[in-house]
Amino acid sequence: MSPNSHGKTCIYDRQWQPEDEQYKLDSYGYSDKVLGDADAIAFQPYVGDVLLFNTTNFHYVEPMHGQRVAFTSMIGLLPNGEIIFWS
Repeated sequence: MSPNSHGKTCIYDRQWQPEDEQYKLDSYGYSDKVLGDADAIAFQPYVGDVLLFNTTNFHYVEPMHGQRVAFTSMIGLLPNGEIIFWS
């Protein structure tokens, strides 16, 4: 259970494109200008939650107190239609 709103994740309906590099900041991330009027969803994670999303979609995670645990894995589709999973 999450005791507060820290760690909320927001995902935009806008995937990165090579021309988006013009919006890249000197630090980590991109200018908000890259989002235009893209729709977004947000969720508040709770212990045990798992969310799968395409990480080429612009997204952010709000700061939180304590330890944040994250991992990345990939899911792909082979030419024969077989789904593969790797990390």
